Amino acid sequence: MLAWISFFAENNSEENLKVDLTETWIKIWNDFYDYPKFSAFSIVYNWEEPIFLRLHKKQKSWLRYLELDINKDNSNTIKNILLNVLEEAWEEELTFSDKMIKLLKL
Repeated sequence: MLAWISFFAENNSEENLKVDLTETWIKIWNDFYDYPKFSAFSIVYNWEEPIFLRLHKKQKSWLRYLELDINKDNSNTIKNILLNVLEEAWEEELTFSDKMIKLLKL
C-alpha cells in the first residue's frame, strides 16, 4: 500500500504547487478558498526551518487541515498577510505522519 501511494504521489504531482495568496482568499491551482472557511493558521517548523503552512479548517471533516509547503524565503511574507485575516495557532509541531511523509518524500 505504501509503495502504491508513493508511486501515485510521485507520478501524479507537479514539481511546484501553484498558490496565490491575497488578503481575501487563497487560490491553489484553480480552487479558491475564502478565509472564513479557516479558523486559524500556523507555520510548522522542523528545528528552525519553516516546513509548511497549516490552515485549520472550521468545518470538521476527514481533512482537518490544508497544508502547503513553504520555505524560509516566503514564510515571513505569508505570515504577515495571514495575520491580517486569521488567528495564529501556536505550538504546532510535526506529527508522526508529517515526519514520515517528509522522510519518504511523498
